Amino acid sequence: EELSDGYICDHCQLSTKQKKRLCIAKLPNVLVIHLKRFDAIRSTKIKDGVDFPIELDLSAYIADDHGNPIHHDQKHIYHLAGVVNHIGDLNRGHYSCFFNEGGRWYMCNDTIIEEVSIDTVTQSEGYILFYVRADFATILDLTETQEDNRTQQEEQDSDHKTVGLNGASTAVPLGRAETPAFSST
Repeated sequence: EELSDGYICDHCQLSTKQKKRLCIAKLPNVLVIHLKRFDAIRSTKIKDGVDFPIELDLSAYIADDHGNPIHHDQKHIYHLAGVVNHIGDLNRGHYSCFFNEGGRWYMCNDTIIEEVSIDTVTQSEGYILFYVRADFATILDLTETQEDNRTQQEEQDSDHKTVGLNGASTAVPLGRAETPAFSST
């Protein structure tokens, strides 16, 4: 990002243009991006659409320990693994989330878990994005092929879907779940 003119260089005393750049010294396995969706000064929610990619390449943002960009041929790819949404305004609202399991996307909304399209995910009012490093995503089983998905679906009971992460799977009914009644005595 180019900053405004007017910076005077301490060495040559000339007005120069500056560029602001974000670099990352060490990439995490899970990258969490928090989008600014709330403006506390104006007491409003920022509802502008945000185009967030399904695949993110951070290769151009790698830096050494001194902040100097490192240019090499290795790609640093991340896959979108989850999105937290907020629907409402600054004072009240409702939270839901999307997550990727075996190449399929699911929405969790209170007691409802249902499969959704990737378009539903990317058009949501996401404000926290979870990206998993590609080589780490393979361990978490986020990038299964469509063929594997079809085989698994045929093996499952038609009323249930196996939902889990990192090898922990639980069969849950898709649709509205029954919530047990609690009483205090």
